[in-house]
Amino acid sequence: MAIIIEREEHALDVLRMAFLILAVVLLSVMVSPLFANSVSTTPLQIIIQPQVPSDKNQQSFEVEARSFLAGENLIITVHPPKGAKLLSGDLMWQGKIARGGTHRLKFVLDTRAVKTGQLVAHVRLVQSNNRSFGAQAFHPLSVSNSTATKNKAQQSLQNTLGKLKASE
Repeated sequence: MAIIIEREEHALDVLRMAFLILAVVLLSVMVSPLFANSVSTTPLQIIIQPQVPSDKNQQSFEVEARSFLAGENLIITVHPPKGAKLLSGDLMWQGKIARGGTHRLKFVLDTRAVKTGQLVAHVRLVQSNNRSFGAQAFHPLSVSNSTATKNKAQQSLQNTLGKLKASE
């Protein structure tokens, strides 16, 4: 009699476990479409590359957009921070792009009036079937043109060098 009861309890445990597994699988199948749109991937890549500045009041950049799909209409736009002025180059481009193709925008900004802010680059691809994709990148700008700040930094460097020489 005890053996029969043990087998029945074991059979019930197996059934409970099977029911629990089935419930978890069904729940995950029902809930997963709710989160399908929350994680997006894009066939676009955009990179902001600062270049070596030629002048302390100017900053040069290269924005590279790459598409892993062909498209009829690729649009690249760059938005400089408040106070920055375009000195040379382009902040927008629009045209066709081949699969795996890249396009670069090179430009120089006058950043004398910029305290802090960020450079924002957007890329959007529209295919012939009207599917569209987008991506964006950010690059922080912090410009300190204060003579007092520069003098303090130079004085601090000279003090440190003086201490190093004195300790030798």
